[in-house]
Amino acid sequence: PEMVLASASRGAGAATRTNGHPATLPPFDIRRVDLRDLALTAVTSPTTQVSVRGLSVALVGEGVGRLRGTALISGALSVKHSAGSLEFERMRADLSLAGTLLSLTSISTDSPVATVGATVRLDISNGAVDATGRTRIDVGQLHQWWSDAPHLNGVLEADGVIGGTLDDPVVTLTGRVARLQWRGVTDATLSASVRWSGGDLVIGPYDVRSKTAGLRLGGRGRVGVAGDVRTSALQVEARADDPNRLALLTGAPPLPGVPLTLVADLTWPGAVPSTAAIEGRVKVTALDPDPQNAPLAM
Repeated sequence: PEMVLASASRGAGAATRTNGHPATLPPFDIRRVDLRDLALTAVTSPTTQVSVRGLSVALVGEGVGRLRGTALISGALSVKHSAGSLEFERMRADLSLAGTLLSLTSISTDSPVATVGATVRLDISNGAVDATGRTRIDVGQLHQWWSDAPHLNGVLEADGVIGGTLDDPVVTLTGRVARLQWRGVTDATLSASVRWSGGDLVIGPYDVRSKTAGLRLGGRGRVGVAGDVRTSALQVEARADDPNRLALLTGAPPLPGVPLTLVADLTWPGAVPSTAAIEGRVKVTALDPDPQNAPLAM
């Protein structure tokens, strides 16, 4: 069987929850459900499409309003967006339904790019969601999902939590890369946290370090995603012990041959910065290369 869901069919459910009328399920007592090789496509927006191939579900009834079993995707699970496409070859989960509470536990997905393990609980009556997960991504294979991905190598490990509701989710991610490789840099480390809530994307604290490049970079940021009336901000603290080495690695023009520090605190309207709209302060300090690193100029 094949099914196609348009975004218009989802809107009614979202509106029902928003207007204070919780969704309910009619009483049911089902002994067994077997569904095999379902193809499902959900068009969630003009630029996003979710597709499932080879979905099989086996459920056994455990009384009125209760089901338990497993879900398996043996074909592929893909999320296509105008910016790229994510695809997992296999997925498996234990599934249970008790009244309006849907639980997916022991979720595991696999692809050449990433593996994911997660647990999701969703209350159908009000859209409340509680999810936790962990992923491991081969950064060098990201070009399979995103054609414009930078040429990096390393393994990204991340933990995530999703709370709130389907209509107003709160998402928190924490990621780290122990040995990030880029051009001549083979020892970089990266750690960062990201939080999405109410249309704001909060980044930080983030930290990037490399002894090879003689670089330390850290700070925080906020991106106002929902609407141009929102403002974005970026705070940066950086130090380059060998600016010429850094310029060689990045292709930037030659820099002074003394250690440099940079402190920036910037704001701009909307999500995407433009040169004319950026406000704030930037301070660059040249340091004496002796062990004391006294300031030479600002």
